[in-house]
Amino acid sequence: MRVQEKKQPQEWLNNLYIPIVVFLITIGEENQERNYPVIFRGLLPEVLRQEKISKTDMEFVLDNWSKSDTELKRISRLLKSGIVLYNNLWKAILALLLMLFIFSN
Repeated sequence: MRVQEKKQPQEWLNNLYIPIVVFLITIGEENQERNYPVIFRGLLPEVLRQEKISKTDMEFVLDNWSKSDTELKRISRLLKSGIVLYNNLWKAILALLLMLFIFSN
């Protein structure tokens, strides 16, 4: 897998979105003692960078993780959810703001 060295121009967006996405994907996990939020706060930005470089490579890695032990399977599932949520979070925020605007009048 290729590694991206330079910083992304949208680093500020990651700093805003990542904690929200991590909270949403780990909220229902029963193993909070494993400290999933801290793990995903560090892992998700790199997964998103690698997914942007090569989506097929990232899918291959996550699919292989999902065939492993239960811990990697859970991490893979949560990361896949995080990717989808991160890529679509702006739509949810826009819809929420639109509803607030419509119903505030």
